[in-house]
Amino acid sequence: MVDKMSRSIGMYDYNATFYTGNKSQPDAMTVFVNFESGNKSVYRTNFPVANCMGAIPIASTFTGVARIINATKVIFQELSQMKFAKNDPHLSECWNGFKNLFRGLIEIIPIVGNISLIVFDSIRGAVYFGKVLKSLEGSSDTAGIALDGKVIFQVDLETIKKILEDVVSDQECLDLLDDYCSIVLMQAKEKTKKEGKTIDLPDILKKFPELLNRLIDEKAK
Repeated sequence: MVDKMSRSIGMYDYNATFYTGNKSQPDAMTVFVNFESGNKSVYRTNFPVANCMGAIPIASTFTGVARIINATKVIFQELSQMKFAKNDPHLSECWNGFKNLFRGLIEIIPIVGNISLIVFDSIRGAVYFGKVLKSLEGSSDTAGIALDGKVIFQVDLETIKKILEDVVSDQECLDLLDDYCSIVLMQAKEKTKKEGKTIDLPDILKKFPELLNRLIDEKAK
């Protein structure tokens, strides 16, 4: 049971197309630090640039139209390949297309649509973190990153402390993960531009512990 909780909201930039909720651009990236001792958690929910722009009046009209166009393309593409089997991946992506279509329709409504999306995303971010906490039950002091409520990786806080060296606060742990996450995404974007192929975000972040271990090795030299 978490007695104390601190939350902040941010933004992430990767594969900035106006179509979200898939592996290349999840709706929410949660960076978390969970203290079992003291029952305290801090987390930051980072939303994709595309979703953040949908909360800005006037700009959201253009992003909404772009999202509707992208969603419509995906829906027709997935419907043409759908086999209507229980675990058919085309079925889930088609459903995601309809969610994007609905979001796009809300985005083009000035003010009311913007406010509705801000409230919706805020609630969804909290719900996703609830799923993260549930999956961390029984874990010791830990930190990590989750996408749409699913933990992609986690490390113990001792690993973070080895990098920071000085007295570590919960906010410092959170900021470290968030900063290096931005670096990893920036490098992935550059690689995507060179190779012309988008790498799924879970595949990128699963390599994150390797970066932390390299940082620890560099500190030890």
